[in-house]
Amino acid sequence: MNNKDKIIGKKKFGFGKEAETLLENLAMLVDSGASLNSALSSFVDDIKSPKLKKAILKIINQISEGIPFWKAIDKSGIYSVSTVILIKSGEDSGRLSENLDLAAKQLQKNRLFKSHIQSAMLYPSLVLGLAIVVGLTIAWFILPRLTTIFSGMNVELPLPTRILISLGDFIQDNKYTILIFTLVMSLLFFILIVWVKIFRDFVFKIIRKAPGINKLVKEIEISRMGYIAGTLLEAGLPIEMVFISLQESTNDRAFKKLYSYLENGITQGESFKTLLSTKNKKTKLLPNTVRSLITTGEKSGYLSKSFLQISKVYEEKVDTTSKNLSVILEPILLISVWLIVVVLALAIILPIYSLISNLNDI
Repeated sequence: MNNKDKIIGKKKFGFGKEAETLLENLAMLVDSGASLNSALSSFVDDIKSPKLKKAILKIINQISEGIPFWKAIDKSGIYSVSTVILIKSGEDSGRLSENLDLAAKQLQKNRLFKSHIQSAMLYPSLVLGLAIVVGLTIAWFILPRLTTIFSGMNVELPLPTRILISLGDFIQDNKYTILIFTLVMSLLFFILIVWVKIFRDFVFKIIRKAPGINKLVKEIEISRMGYIAGTLLEAGLPIEMVFISLQESTNDRAFKKLYSYLENGITQGESFKTLLSTKNKKTKLLPNTVRSLITTGEKSGYLSKSFLQISKVYEEKVDTTSKNLSVILEPILLISVWLIVVVLALAIILPIYSLISNLNDI
């Protein structure tokens, strides 16, 4: 690919379902013989997002000026590099409507993969959020009052109670500072997770180490790799472009390095059999069955079908893992909450028990 045809591949906006629907409808209209400009113009009034509407109007103007559709789409930043590559390939080969449909299906798959992680994390997030709210309520409203009660008791307080009193005193003396600090840190975390890629990658790396999450993320990435590689190969793209697309469209640094390694090796004339049979740490991300399917597909000439088969197998694995994840995390969360409750209960009950014992001795 020369500099003139270089794809920027930088997605600036996320339009979700609306961008996906746009591709589906565009594929149908182009297949029926409508021009790109007339097809795009027919959607403008129905688009709800002001940013997307503005981007589409700009694309229409650029096409009218003779700029290729793929280049106008790429500059708009609406879609990821894999979608732009499909559109460019469709324009070059005369299969634009088919490739637009494939691109829409890719977006559907990506949305499905994201929903698996979101649904798997929903229950743990709710439990954790509820625990934080309860903990803050106890610390803010109950601990200061308990401190006053226990301080007036003429008994030797146990260690958990003394810790609780010290914590209550600290919160009471610094409650507004703690509140401001919590709000500022929450805002800072949100800004960093949205705008700073290094921080986002770091957080993602920590989350991946959670029980079950690492397995789910890996299965999603393998399924996604299989689907994108399979559809791009079926659309007639060279294998080097497939792995460039995979590098640009993943946020997983480990898989990004794997795709870069495979792309460089293939560009230098190496086969998948050679690249995947080495003891390179990057290739260990792929299970033996996945590597075998790829090398078998390369040998038989049905590489695209092998990748699509990988996607199908791992999509089923993703379904199973995401359903089981909440089952794995539930006992861990419940035990954690139970331990907190036990500590609080002991801190409150033990001094009362000591006081009753002293009264009985009188």
